[in-house]
Amino acid sequence: MNTSRMRTTTKEPIDAVILWVDGDDPVWKAKCDAARGGNAMTRRDDIGGDLRFRQMREIDWCVAGINKFASFIRRIYIVTDGQDPHLENTVGKWFENPIPVEIVDHKVIFRDYEQYLPTYQCNSLETMIHRIPGLSERFVYFNDDFVLTNDISPEEWFSTDGKVIEYGKWMPNFLLDLLHAVKPKKNGLKTVGFKDIMENGAKLVGSRKTLLMRHTPHPVLKSLSERLLAEYPDCVDINSRDKFRAPCQFNPQVAKHILAHREGKLEVRSPKGKTLFLKPFANRPHYLRNHLKPFLAGKPLPPFTCINSLAEADPEDRKLFLEFMHQLFNPNFQ
Repeated sequence: MNTSRMRTTTKEPIDAVILWVDGDDPVWKAKCDAARGGNAMTRRDDIGGDLRFRQMREIDWCVAGINKFASFIRRIYIVTDGQDPHLENTVGKWFENPIPVEIVDHKVIFRDYEQYLPTYQCNSLETMIHRIPGLSERFVYFNDDFVLTNDISPEEWFSTDGKVIEYGKWMPNFLLDLLHAVKPKKNGLKTVGFKDIMENGAKLVGSRKTLLMRHTPHPVLKSLSERLLAEYPDCVDINSRDKFRAPCQFNPQVAKHILAHREGKLEVRSPKGKTLFLKPFANRPHYLRNHLKPFLAGKPLPPFTCINSLAEADPEDRKLFLEFMHQLFNPNFQ
């Protein structure tokens, strides 16, 4: 069943950028294993384990959500490592007039920085995505497990007075340092946490407080991305010298947002009622069922949904979630 969508445009174009990898591709897996070498640390789930790269065709829902709920997006760029999601077999059949999609290889955004390739972590890629040829000044960055699940307007990402709008809250760095100090170890080591990487971004640009973002799409100004590299030239090496996630790395979005904040170009809004974060594990039976229950009963979905580690969900929950996506986008999931 095809879903038609009315194409709408804004005065200034807004593009979408998605990072995607097919971790089940044998060619890609062989290259990744070669990069790991004999380093057992790179197989930890928080650093570079197989779970980080497994995909359940989340890219289909990510692109479908943009088509259905953000018709103002001009173009979708999917950044990959020599791979193709073959959306013509899925989203291309679900929408009569889909938003144009362009596949961008890592080599394109790392031109003149080829020494850092290959890379297997998003911090490195996020530092360089603004270098996509033809990318608009205003763009929205998605992980492939981010799904738009309700209508979103351009003004909910970019205000009419030129500000970037992020959903989260500020927290002093000393409190984050305290939380890290009391964080329990796992297998004798502390995990590389999302909050730690965000705080690193704040410290990189000399801020004493960190913008704690939620698992949502992030609006970005290309000019601020260029400024980050110009004013902090070491940032590429910090985020890219390690092939896998490392404690020294920083979240580029936080760093860019703080630069925007200093120029009066950032507005931070409460994420309340805007987000749905789902993180199932094998030892959490009916996790998805319980969290989706109110929405299955008719409660409106928030605009931003993140489904993290769907491969870890128990089979019944996973089947329920696939049916949930079917009802939302009307695709023919197999």
